[in-house]
This record gives sequence, structure tokens and C-alpha cells, in this order.
Amino acid sequence: MLDAWYESIGGDYKDAFDRLKDDSRILRFLLMFPNDDSMNRLSKAMGEEDWREAFEGAHSLKGVSQTLSLKKLGDSASRLTDFLRENKTDEAKEEYKETLKFYYEVIEAIERLR
Repeated sequence: MLDAWYESIGGDYKDAFDRLKDDSRILRFLLMFPNDDSMNRLSKAMGEEDWREAFEGAHSLKGVSQTLSLKKLGDSASRLTDFLRENKTDEAKEEYKETLKFYYEVIEAIERLR
């Protein structure tokens, strides 16, 4: 079940399983993901053009996404983190749109798991 779910969102089930070792643990952490505050922090900071706080939010989102092997989201958050680190704000604004899109895809897919 989870392998098909991961495939549907561009994630890596094998990586998640190798890291977390158990489907029930993976599911538990996936169901906790919508409560993580990283995206809220990132969105607020991007809206305020607080690039330091945006970096912190993006970096946190990247870490959580990569831990759960949410590959498309984690890769986008990683690119966003790099742009913010390098002070490339125009590129960061564009990548943020992609990150947000992938984030909502994951959130919607998690709702289907419930």
C-alpha cells in the first residue's frame, strides 16, 4: 500500500522503509507531517521577505521531507534552501511556488491515507 502511495507523490518508499524500518512507523510519521510548522514558517517569511527566516523554514522542511523520503518536496525545498543561502531571492521566489505545489500534493495524499 505505502509503496504505491509513495510512487503517486514522487517519493521513495524503499528509502523511507530503509530509514524507518516499519510501515506502521512510516504511516505514523506521515500522519504527523501536516502538523509540522516548517511550511507555515516558510510561507510567512517569504511573504515578509524575511530571507533569514525563510531559509530556516526551508531548511527545516527539507529535513523533514528527506527524512520521510518525500523526494519531490525534499528536492524542491533543498533547491529553495540553496537559493536563499546564496541570496538569490528571485530564484527563491520561483522555487517557493514549486515547493508549495509539492507540499500541497503531499498534504492531499496524506489525507487519502487517513
